[in-house]
Amino acid sequence: MAIWPWKTRDALIETNEWLTDVIRTKNSEQRFSQRQSPRQSFQFSHTFNEIEFQAAKSIIRQNTTLQVPDWTLSIFAGEVLVDSSPQINYTEAVLYAGDQVAVWESPTKYESATIIDRDSGAGYTLDALSDDYDKAYIAPLRSAQAPEGLQAERRAGKYIQCQIQFDLTDSRDIGQSDYATYRGDDIISDCPVISGESFNDSINWPIDAVDNGIGYPDYFVTRNTYDAFTVMRWHVFNRSSLYTLRRFVHSRRGKWKRFWLPSFKSDFVLAQQISMSDGFVVVYAPEGITDLGMATFDIEIAGQYLRRVTSYSDAGFSTNGRAILQLNIDSVIGVTLASDSRISMLRHLRFNSDRVEFNHQYNSERRISTSASIPCIEVNYV
Repeated sequence: MAIWPWKTRDALIETNEWLTDVIRTKNSEQRFSQRQSPRQSFQFSHTFNEIEFQAAKSIIRQNTTLQVPDWTLSIFAGEVLVDSSPQINYTEAVLYAGDQVAVWESPTKYESATIIDRDSGAGYTLDALSDDYDKAYIAPLRSAQAPEGLQAERRAGKYIQCQIQFDLTDSRDIGQSDYATYRGDDIISDCPVISGESFNDSINWPIDAVDNGIGYPDYFVTRNTYDAFTVMRWHVFNRSSLYTLRRFVHSRRGKWKRFWLPSFKSDFVLAQQISMSDGFVVVYAPEGITDLGMATFDIEIAGQYLRRVTSYSDAGFSTNGRAILQLNIDSVIGVTLASDSRISMLRHLRFNSDRVEFNHQYNSERRISTSASIPCIEVNYV
């Protein structure tokens, strides 16, 4: 099977698509994931000269299925010599015996190799190579098709701008999460946000409107719970972190699986310190509001203690003119915490899209940075 030998110019868009049925009722929902692994595609951009353009067209003419290096997980291996069993050290992803990798030095010097053994660490043994390489890159090979072919745009000058989308045909479920769990679901302990960007939040009641265009419209709430949306953003700067992010995203299976996310801000301010034997938390009411609009909810205290608030009540007195709430929690903290400890709300979320795009960018040294923005929605969990 022919290899597509050109690296993408300066960016690569990777798309992952799941298929989830979401059945919503008045106060809950049920989700069914129909794909074990996502459908994936790579969008490559190239700048070809005339000779390279002719070579690319020749490859497309002769092949309906190609092998495409996953450049997002490539490593620089340096010197790799002809050997009956060359060794490589590869920590960017998990490979298995029988997997194909590209040994690549240039668009005119490359070949595929099969992994024949994997040791207990990150060492891999390849089958025999046919050439010596002084500055070799190693990248996993993925079987793919290019149903839309090679798209070219000719401008003034000798260079040709080309795009090609590869739909991968050997998608593998790599889903795994290294996060700790709370009440059966992962909890995001690090804040996934890009410098210069922000979370987007909205809260609304889903409604139907009856409007004849003349008088005042009537609005009818279609569910007895509100919808709360957010957009989560990640930005990672090396291939190992990218692989970890990929595994977490795969483990969600699109809209299927839930996770917890603290707000990472002080949603409540303690009105008194928490003692070791306390089964409650005393906080200032937010702006004097003693009805929070929910019967139970979850909180994170001091960045590490996760508790379920089973009930709360107006403490019946005020401090410095501010109303006080007593939050009753499901178990004692077991430590004494100062009154300046942060208390964050825990949001219970799932992805609100079955399509996730990773935007991979490369600098002049071919170092990768990857960004992803994923819409999420809160789900009820009692």
